[in-house]
Formats: sequence, C-alpha cells, structure tokens
Amino acid sequence: MEKPKAYLVSLGCAKNTVDSERVLGLLKERYQPPTRACKCVTVTLKVENIGFFDAVVEHAGRLCLPSTEKAKQGKVTLIVTPYRFEETMKVLERLKKGFIPELEIVKVEDNCLSLYRREKPAP
Repeated sequence: MEKPKAYLVSLGCAKNTVDSERVLGLLKERYQPPTRACKCVTVTLKVENIGFFDAVVEHAGRLCLPSTEKAKQGKVTLIVTPYRFEETMKVLERLKKGFIPELEIVKVEDNCLSLYRREKPAP
C-alpha cells in the first residue's frame, strides 16, 4: 500500500519556517517525500461573495490555500497541492452550480509559488 502524501506551504517568518520543518520531520515516516510542485487556480467572483467563498474553501478540508490579495478586484488565487487538485476543482464546480453562479475559473498555472515569494527591497 502506498503511503499518503503531505504538502506544506510556508509563507511566514523564519520561526514559521522552522516550525514547518519540524512538522515535516514528524510526518516524514507517514507521508511521501514533500514536493514543491503546486497549481494556482485563479477565480473571479463578485466582491461581496469573497468572504463566503473564503470561508467555504477554508472549511472544505484544507484542500488549498486561498490568497485574497486581489479581493478588491474580485479575484482569488488558490494554491493547490497536486494531490488535491481534482478534489478542489470539484468543490469549485459545486460552488458555481449551487451558491456562486458568477464564479469563473480564469487561470490554472503549474508551479506558481514564485508568484508569492517576496523580494527584499533594494537598500
């Protein structure tokens, strides 16, 4: 039987990174080796529905990590593990059919974490 896989995105400070590495160490025996591969799914929807959308995504079994940096423009980008991509897409389709009919998937990108790495300002 194949071991389940784990995926971790650390977007925080140095302490967060250290904690993340500790978690990965603890899970190493139970999970496949970590991967840096991911997909980013950008969706558009009405601004007034973004809070509801974010809450649903947060409580859908942590399928993905939502980024609401462009929420005022009606855009949300979801960082999705390769292991949960198809399940995430099904959740998006159910949301569109039942609750947020204006929800549109506008872009799907592979290996997009570089979009979220902050450059240090030049001195």
